[in-house]
Amino acid sequence: MEKHSDYIKTSWACALESKHGHAVNPHTNEAFYTLLGETLEKYNINEENTYAVDEIGIQTGKGGREHVLGACKAGPQYQQCDENRENITILVTICADGTSISPAVIYKGQGYLVKWQQDNPANAS
Repeated sequence: MEKHSDYIKTSWACALESKHGHAVNPHTNEAFYTLLGETLEKYNINEENTYAVDEIGIQTGKGGREHVLGACKAGPQYQQCDENRENITILVTICADGTSISPAVIYKGQGYLVKWQQDNPANAS
């Protein structure tokens, strides 16, 4: 480490899904908001009828940080991982008028209950 300290250093690795790393950029953001604006205007959709939902998955089990060796540069070193771990999903919903609803937390189920399909006008599964 001392001999090659100009080229390598230690840092903390953070897990980053490949799809997330490649998806966000200025071009896709601009295209999304242009399409959203055109759609809202075309169909005359009001603020109180416009919702955004975001989800995050929390993986149980192994932690996501490791001490690694890498190029001598600023910033974290990312390490792709595709390990199977149980996932807990959290859904957060907010309206364009500033109101929101309570988050929904989804855990791994042990079985499916038939009564869950009652009062399901959209036939969602």
